[in-house]
Amino acid sequence: MSQVQNKQLELFNHSKPLELIFKQTRFTFIDFFATVSINYDNPEEYKKKFIQKIYKPQKFKPIMAQHCCKLQGFPDWFEFHHKNSIAKKQFGNSVPIPVVYHIAKELINFLTIP
Repeated sequence: MSQVQNKQLELFNHSKPLELIFKQTRFTFIDFFATVSINYDNPEEYKKKFIQKIYKPQKFKPIMAQHCCKLQGFPDWFEFHHKNSIAKKQFGNSVPIPVVYHIAKELINFLTIP
């Protein structure tokens, strides 16, 4: 692990260029997703365009428990833990509902075949 990774990193005001967009604490990362997409084959070009089109204009948002809930297939009415970090951990440890549904459906079909 590098010296930077060993130190606690803070989430800075993003109005200044080239500041960190990830916050690392001892146990967790705050992850972000871009609100616009870019696609380049060359890594250097991708990095340049990422900074220009996503980072500097702040076209990113933190991943919240609501996003994890949707990605895992939970219904809109599902109530998750009030602390975002705990809810995200719970969603990360869960099996997506659509996966469970299709596995159960196939098991029922298999068991009911004469």
